[in-house]
Amino acid sequence: LTSRPLPPLPAPSPRPQLSNALWSCAALSWSDPRGALPRLCDAAAARACAFEPQALANCAWALARLTPAPRPALLDAVAAAVLPKMRAFTAASCARLLWAFAAAGHPHTRLFDAVAEQVRRRRRLPLPLPLLLRVPSKRAWGSP
Repeated sequence: LTSRPLPPLPAPSPRPQLSNALWSCAALSWSDPRGALPRLCDAAAARACAFEPQALANCAWALARLTPAPRPALLDAVAAAVLPKMRAFTAASCARLLWAFAAAGHPHTRLFDAVAEQVRRRRRLPLPLPLLLRVPSKRAWGSP
């Protein structure tokens, strides 16, 4: 990268490009020497409700991998965008979401309950899965 200032983000930046940009930064373990990540995170948080399920899962994965950890507000925006779209998530996307929130140390009970309900519906399990998912999740962020 050059030392030139960063150009402003385009007004309605295409949604997949934002999640792809965050994913690429995380996959490359990019150190962000010019401070572009906060701007990307703010733009993604503002548009998260319009993201497709795959983009939301990729965004959550990227946020868990980025160092230093990005703003929790983006994880909250991702969770809020996921909840009404939960039925459209694949099993792999659900697993990616759970891993990302646990790895980021960002517990989100409503999201975990929604994923558990999605799994229960698909598997037609009679067990109260939110309880089963919550127990291991407590270990993920060091709660007793």
